[in-house]
Amino acid sequence: MPGRCGRLRRSEGLAGAEGLRESLWGGTAGGCGCSVSDGLAMAEEELEALRKQRLAELQAKHGDPSDAAQQEAKHREAEMRNSILAQVLDQSARARLSNLALVKPEKTKAVENYLIQMARYGQLSGKVSEQGLIEILEKVSQQTEKKTTVKFNRRKVMDSDEDDDY
Repeated sequence: MPGRCGRLRRSEGLAGAEGLRESLWGGTAGGCGCSVSDGLAMAEEELEALRKQRLAELQAKHGDPSDAAQQEAKHREAEMRNSILAQVLDQSARARLSNLALVKPEKTKAVENYLIQMARYGQLSGKVSEQGLIEILEKVSQQTEKKTTVKFNRRKVMDSDEDDDY
């Protein structure tokens, strides 16, 4: 087996574990002039490359069909959501909702789910205008509003001068 320098190693003729070690790890006894540490680094790099290649092959064989099915299901769900929202919202309301999605995606999802639920149960009469969407956004904001509280923890010092108020 040629070393990194391209010359054949003398270890090709060696028998047993030492010959295998030198041929794999590039020992200097092989006659190529490569040091053992160069051979170790090269072998680790090759081993890592083989691991990555094998992992990619396994993912291609086993991971892609389920991954493709999951992606297809997500794509179909996104298409259904978009078609329902296109039927429910007018153009200005859709624009406002897409702008909100850039800033607060979790709030957008909540509003979309609310609109889809209302559409499924027939609670919407016609398309929702931008003003109607603003009202829905306010309702969702009130429901998900978090109240912040501030609590002060005062430290008590052992040698406090509370007794000595001058």
